[in-house]
Amino acid sequence: MSSTDACRTARAALEEAFLERRTPGSEIRAHLDSCVACREVETELRAVAEALRALPAGAPPEPLIARTLLRGRAELSSQSPALARAGPLGPRLPRGFAGEFLRLFGVATAALPLVLVWNTLVLRLGGRLLAGFVPEPVLSVLAGAYLASVAGWMAFVYGSIPFVAHRRVQRATSEVTG
Repeated sequence: MSSTDACRTARAALEEAFLERRTPGSEIRAHLDSCVACREVETELRAVAEALRALPAGAPPEPLIARTLLRGRAELSSQSPALARAGPLGPRLPRGFAGEFLRLFGVATAALPLVLVWNTLVLRLGGRLLAGFVPEPVLSVLAGAYLASVAGWMAFVYGSIPFVAHRRVQRATSEVTG
């Protein structure tokens, strides 16, 4: 190992020890005893550490504390008592979420029979159409893949209803409040 590699390794270990607030190992101490340049780096790091320790612990500015307290009190006082008693999820849900969720879920549920009838027709007519060209085992695999994709899309659509309802209520609230 050349002297520059040894110095590079020693300096990296010194910096790491400085950042982790620990003393360097015996190998690094041995290198520091023989290398003036690395000893100077150690001296500079010690000076930086002393300067940092001498700095007073800073407190946040008074205007920041006052603004934070004002906003916190305003937010706490604006919550309705019904939301405060709603339970662990209540305060997180915006006003009007339940109604919007039920409305969207009702529309999606009303369309469910049409979706099921359509997919049944696709499976039956598609199976008859392809029966002359495609072997029976392949048709079974195609039907299974189609059903899996339909189930995935239905899970996506019905699973996204709460997110859509939440977003619509938030957008409606922000449009009213500006």
